[in-house]
Amino acid sequence: MKKATPAKEKKRKSQTDDSKSLRVLIVEDNEDDTLLVLRDLKKGGFNPVYERVETAAAMKKALKEKQWDIILSDYKLPRFDGIQAINLLRETQLDIPLLIISGTIGEETAVECMRAGALDYVMKNNLTRLCQAIKRKLKEAEARNRQRQAEEALFKNKLLLNETQQIAGVGGWEYDLVNRRISWTDEVYRIYGVSNDFDPNNIEQNIKFYSPDDQKIITQAFWQAVKKGIPYDLELKFISARGNHLWVRTTGKAEKKQGKVVRVSCYIQD
Repeated sequence: MKKATPAKEKKRKSQTDDSKSLRVLIVEDNEDDTLLVLRDLKKGGFNPVYERVETAAAMKKALKEKQWDIILSDYKLPRFDGIQAINLLRETQLDIPLLIISGTIGEETAVECMRAGALDYVMKNNLTRLCQAIKRKLKEAEARNRQRQAEEALFKNKLLLNETQQIAGVGGWEYDLVNRRISWTDEVYRIYGVSNDFDPNNIEQNIKFYSPDDQKIITQAFWQAVKKGIPYDLELKFISARGNHLWVRTTGKAEKKQGKVVRVSCYIQD
């Protein structure tokens, strides 16, 4: 047998290195069909690491014990089917793309699978679009994962902000002039002595929490910030909804666009 030249060996190594590892769970009772799918994945540039299951119990065990990038499921098995596989995956709440691969699926069945939660379907007699469909669904899953991570980071930052404000006794709030909406951080609700279902959008109501002597001062300062963009920094007497008499430092700063005030950001410190 003629030995491969170093150049050919290098080329083969390069092709192997370029293959993208793919952890694929295959729900299929036919070993030959599985081998055809694996061959097509390798042709499409994947290096599949796979497990084949035929029953709901086996699929559930595989999902629990290992991590998967994608699930490829036949529609009809002797003791299992594609709809059951989709429902089982949904019960686990795992975000894994599932594609149906079938030789007998009709248009109505395909629609049923898509409605149930399958992200795509491919016919066994035409696997040419399989790798393209997988790559597309992996990109979509990656985008969802990034979005989920961003939301988790935002939630953690909000918790940290609330804890920091509580320790410092500082709350932040803003008046959005464009949408005519006021929003408070959690610490503002605490300083005011009200629950988080309290509606802060009544400005006159909020001003009445200041002592009668200081209501005129905060009213004038706030509306000058709203109308003219003039900042304020005041120390005033405050009476919470629980009857606590406080001294608070309250500050306000206007944000302008094209010379017009669009937002007033404020802080209040116990």
